[in-house]
Amino acid sequence: MNILACDQPMVVAIYCGESKPPLQEFLPEFVTELNEILETGIQVSQIRVKVKIRYFVCDTPARSFIKGTVGFNAKHGCIKCTVTGEYDKDERHMSFSKVDCPLRTDESFRRALDEDHHKEESSLIKLPIYMVEDIIIADSLHLFATYLLGR
Repeated sequence: MNILACDQPMVVAIYCGESKPPLQEFLPEFVTELNEILETGIQVSQIRVKVKIRYFVCDTPARSFIKGTVGFNAKHGCIKCTVTGEYDKDERHMSFSKVDCPLRTDESFRRALDEDHHKEESSLIKLPIYMVEDIIIADSLHLFATYLLGR
């Protein structure tokens, strides 16, 4: 049995337009096709290739969009925990000063337990991924906070 391994990210979709597409039109077909590929693999020449999702890499706005959540600067915008932000009108920024709030889990995300964090249901919950850990943080603010908190 031949096994091919690829550790390089693959671009799955690039969208260009004057506005964001509706989430419910953008993801369902991708999720259905990806679930089929995950189950059966794909044929490359004479080799059946097993496909596994390691993680999604998105910029901050795209991550919130595909997960159906509020943005990072919203009152309930933290993607890792349930901290509630406080808006400073004078400085015009959202602050998240607590560090001991309950963490978000895959189960709590899928059940949309924090209604203020979720804008709409994402089709990604139909994939065999961990909704909190497999869509990674890549912006410097969160990397810094993650490093400080050890999360």
